[in-house]
Amino acid sequence: MSSENPQTTNNIPQPDPTWDYYIIWHKLFKAKNHLDKLVAEIAPIEYSSTAIDQGINNDLDAIIGILSDTYIDITDDDEGNNDNE
Repeated sequence: MSSENPQTTNNIPQPDPTWDYYIIWHKLFKAKNHLDKLVAEIAPIEYSSTAIDQGINNDLDAIIGILSDTYIDITDDDEGNNDNE
């Protein structure tokens, strides 16, 4: 039996699945993990190269894709919109 708390993963508290921003939190956390990994990968590199630059661009494209998928569309019908006052 695992002693790990089901509310944490890798010592990171997990949000309540009923929270309005639950999915967004997970997508942002995924993007952050990719970004942290990229930073760690390039930190020890002393000289640039076309191959490394292409790899960085590929990783950035993946991160941007995650963030683009996370973008919240706001409409005039959204609750709390007071533009008509």
